[in-house]
Amino acid sequence: MGKNLKHIHMSDYRRLAPGQGGFDFLPVMQALKDIAYDGYVTMEIGFDSRSVQPDSIARLALEHLKGLEKQLK
Repeated sequence: MGKNLKHIHMSDYRRLAPGQGGFDFLPVMQALKDIAYDGYVTMEIGFDSRSVQPDSIARLALEHLKGLEKQLK
């Protein structure tokens, strides 16, 4: 899709925060960088109980993806 790709919606296994479910996001992020993707990337994260802290999970997800971003070539 290259230049026609406008939005990416990703999810880790079992809808856990990135880095918690085992999916390797690095190759996906590298492929997006390789095509100079500059659109949105959203994450679908499920909550398995009412006691979860969405802000903490969002922060964990962002930190993991930012760490991967530093590894891109």
